[in-house]
Amino acid sequence: MKIKINIKLKMGIVGLAILGLTGCVPAGPEIEPVTIDVLVVDEPNRTCIDNNPLKNAYFGDTHVHTTFSADAYSENVRSTPTDAYNFAQGEEIGLPPYDRDGVALRTAKLDRPLDFTMVSDHAEFFGDIALCSNPESNAYNRLSCQIYRSRSVLTMAMFIVNWTSPQSSPLRQLHCGPGGSDCVDHSITLWQETQLAAEAAYDRSDDCSFTSFVGYEWTGSPRQSGTTGLVSQNLHRNVLFANAHVPERATGYLGAPYPEDLWDSLSETCLNGVTQSGEGCDVLTIPHNPNLSAGLMFEQLDKNGDPIGVDYATQRAAFEPLVEIMQHKGSSECKYILGGNDEECAFEYVPWGQLVGNLSQTYGETLMPAVEPTENSFVRHTLKEGLAIKQDINVNPFKYGFIGSTDTHLGAPGLTDENNYPGHSGASGPGNTPQELIANLVDNPEHNPGALAVVWAEQNTRSALFESMKRKEVYATSGPRHTLRFFGGWDYDEQLCDDPDLVQIGYDEGVPMGGTLTGSGSSFGDAPKFAVSVLKDPQGTDLQHVQIIKGWVDVEGNSHELIYDVAGNKDNGASVNLDSCEPIGTGVSNICQVWQDPDFDISEEAFYYARVIENPSCRWNQYQCINSDGAAGCDLVDLLGKPVAKTIKERSWSSPIWFSPAL
Repeated sequence: MKIKINIKLKMGIVGLAILGLTGCVPAGPEIEPVTIDVLVVDEPNRTCIDNNPLKNAYFGDTHVHTTFSADAYSENVRSTPTDAYNFAQGEEIGLPPYDRDGVALRTAKLDRPLDFTMVSDHAEFFGDIALCSNPESNAYNRLSCQIYRSRSVLTMAMFIVNWTSPQSSPLRQLHCGPGGSDCVDHSITLWQETQLAAEAAYDRSDDCSFTSFVGYEWTGSPRQSGTTGLVSQNLHRNVLFANAHVPERATGYLGAPYPEDLWDSLSETCLNGVTQSGEGCDVLTIPHNPNLSAGLMFEQLDKNGDPIGVDYATQRAAFEPLVEIMQHKGSSECKYILGGNDEECAFEYVPWGQLVGNLSQTYGETLMPAVEPTENSFVRHTLKEGLAIKQDINVNPFKYGFIGSTDTHLGAPGLTDENNYPGHSGASGPGNTPQELIANLVDNPEHNPGALAVVWAEQNTRSALFESMKRKEVYATSGPRHTLRFFGGWDYDEQLCDDPDLVQIGYDEGVPMGGTLTGSGSSFGDAPKFAVSVLKDPQGTDLQHVQIIKGWVDVEGNSHELIYDVAGNKDNGASVNLDSCEPIGTGVSNICQVWQDPDFDISEEAFYYARVIENPSCRWNQYQCINSDGAAGCDLVDLLGKPVAKTIKERSWSSPIWFSPAL
């Protein structure tokens, strides 16, 4: 079925490119609205060449910012959504800084294209950008618009005021007019440009070589109540639509400042509404960086301050089957405790607990109070809390699957290689020439190149990938392209890893990652068995070992966790030559193991997920130290004065498998 969507632009595509992306503002006649026909193809019976009933692993990035994001624009990033989708498919992209003629002084290109991508620009300022870039608008000559067009630190500072305003009454800029109506009206422009870019990039041939999702970011970062300084609690969510049938406007934080407001808006305009095409739509919201939320992301209260109830829990579980467990601003798996039960929680652990970082030593405690990471800002703790909530109301609001993504602000999805990392955004480097960039680190040393989302699906189409996301048959990697399977069942044979039909048996006799086992499938006294199989990245480092992490809640409501080493050898002696980044020692190329829980209690709700860990390799800052002959600094300390790691152990996390006792 083919449907034509009539998209009415307030500014033409060419006009937007000239006005908003180059920074030039030529005088001229008022730009007339234009109508663009976008061809949308429904594909209920579409079969791709690589269709596989046992599913393929597709690698992607669902967190990508371009010049359509105010913060990226402020750092002279000029990549458009079209550029980002082209980059994901293997094309070269220009990176800041630019010379006087607008030529990029740096470039980047993926060694291996991605299978899918979603551009997720900040929706809050779509209208501001359209108004401030159009010389015919009444807002164009306002001071705030002049500051925006300056592409300077003042641009970002101006919008931080909006992002960090009180959650109950978020602020808009004065140029938005009474009640922000002008910005709301003009927000349609960039949102429609975003849709057009995604539609143009989507491969609808039988090759199914690339899938582009339509989406955006809802960027809630309210200032923590009761604090005198700036403590910004991260509530950000990426909004991913199943197809091209989307609402007329993107709902941002300034118009919907609580997660429930976002979900209510998406219910009205998407799930229960009529979109531009005349068809309904489907959508997910994906929280990210809970590690920087100071506990707010997983707070067990609704917007009225009441404890989570059935309606809230049901709504959250329906909209949010996934959480971004790692990205540029750190890992959100678990809080690191020196001497605790899990040393691997130190992996890419950001040592502060709020979005604007720990700048108390620079600006003082009054302006920037120090905020330590809190346990309730991390995913593993929250999974246990979800089990406890389910005991009370019979609904689990935190039953999350795991993905990763980059959060790139360069329009460079999937750029996760530790070597030649260009930084997170345009102003990552302190200078304006390649020489100055080489002479200094290109990013805050606590940050990292980001992660990837991996989806097990029958084929590389929007519908197949989206359905897999909804059922949580997904996993996250810190960058490598591991191939990870994780199944749970009651009757798996101990020799299953030797069976060429492992995957078929995994499905037939159990559930994959993201699934739920029930006690009704067990014999009395039996414990579930889990089959984990992983192949190394063919271009990456050897594997070291595999762990299974279990969390559970006992009948009294107390939560527990255990870390099991189930395969491989974490003490294999592998290391790295820090002078060359060459590996020392070897690991293995693949690991497979059937494991049975030795501490199982059929009366207790539980979850299990697999964590795959590689041998050590050089971290990006050590590569830069070597590549710059030490000019970038080799012995670094973080903002708390602690040494920055020179090596890492890249990894993957499967989505959990849950156990629920028989009802």
